[in-house]
Amino acid sequence: MIKKDGMVEKERLLTWREVDPGGQVMRPGSSESYKTSDWAVRTMQWNPDTCIHCLFCWSICPDYCIVVEEEKMVGIDEFYCKGCGLCANACPTDPKSLSFEGFGEGKEE
Repeated sequence: MIKKDGMVEKERLLTWREVDPGGQVMRPGSSESYKTSDWAVRTMQWNPDTCIHCLFCWSICPDYCIVVEEEKMVGIDEFYCKGCGLCANACPTDPKSLSFEGFGEGKEE
């Protein structure tokens, strides 16, 4: 807040054109080289015994971390998984076939 003539005014926010860019992609496809799971807050656990291979998890994962072969889930690409939990929320099985374990916190679904 800025005071002007004894009045309180809101500080003017920058427009999108005035904001400094937070990152630039200098070489297309370079994201494949970066292990983005390094900053994950949780690790994904998959239970193949309860998985029905509906692939809801695959369709909702923003990073394509669900590994599919012959129209069946076969694992997790932990190199890219950030632990967002979208796949576990989409999983229709009971108990869930996908769950996350927080670092040092125990299991959570």
